[in-house]
Amino acid sequence: MLFFLLSTTLQAATYTKQNNTIYFQAQHEKFAYLILDNLEKDIDKFQRKIGQYPDLPLTIYLTENEAEYKQRCGNSQAILEFSQACYSPRQKAIILRSVDDLRDYSQLRQIILHEYIHHFVHAKIANPPLWFNEGMAVYFSGGLTYKRELNFAKNYILGNSSSLNQMRKGYPENRIEWESYYAKSALAVKYLSGKEGKKFFRFWENISKTGEFDSTFLQSFYFTSREFSTFFEQYAKQHFRLELFLASSGIIWAFLPLVFLLGVLRRKIRDRGVMKNWQFSEQENLLINAEKIEKEKNNI
Repeated sequence: MLFFLLSTTLQAATYTKQNNTIYFQAQHEKFAYLILDNLEKDIDKFQRKIGQYPDLPLTIYLTENEAEYKQRCGNSQAILEFSQACYSPRQKAIILRSVDDLRDYSQLRQIILHEYIHHFVHAKIANPPLWFNEGMAVYFSGGLTYKRELNFAKNYILGNSSSLNQMRKGYPENRIEWESYYAKSALAVKYLSGKEGKKFFRFWENISKTGEFDSTFLQSFYFTSREFSTFFEQYAKQHFRLELFLASSGIIWAFLPLVFLLGVLRRKIRDRGVMKNWQFSEQENLLINAEKIEKEKNNI
């Protein structure tokens, strides 16, 4: 197995920019260059958002095949089956599937930034809670879509959600719950960075000195991570009920043109019926009047 990794590395070409290096097969040179050039731009945008500019060396492997991908990642096979990339804290490297195995090129740039943010978090924090690690990666890579948030809101209202405190160390056993896990983690980070913006910046300044999550969290936000977990459950109830109401309102507005059209058609049908009845009544009145005139003539 070791020979496999060494032989693959020896066959690979490399491209280095700043402190980032990508290994790839020679036939994918242009693709590899594009990956690293785009990542440099995305790292700059991300670091501006949180006010931290560390120079973190990073290695990227554009693997040759499925076997190399799984070997380099070395994580849970259940997660790898559905992933296009992974981050290895031990190697300080992002591992990408082979070009032939990548399923969605349009989202690849977002996925690579997601994995870089894991690299960033691990460089700053010793043993970060999983919800915070994934929340940072999902939210700041642009992975918190409205569809994902609404899907989680529905699951949350139905009671299919764990607290942040329960999400510190592992993913849900049921893969169906992963989307909700990512969404809730990202929403928690969104709250901290948005509602507690100044404290969020202070957190990253402080964590650079300590590297310890819980004590720095308390020092920066003035509540413990456990207290935030309890608070966020209450906040979520109000926030997500409003989300569902607005979503339902949106659905209603979407169907209004159809309802209006059905109303118009129904009115036209009704008006035709009224017109027929009116015409029939008018004819009936003419006959009655004619009979009255005839009777009057006879009486004379």
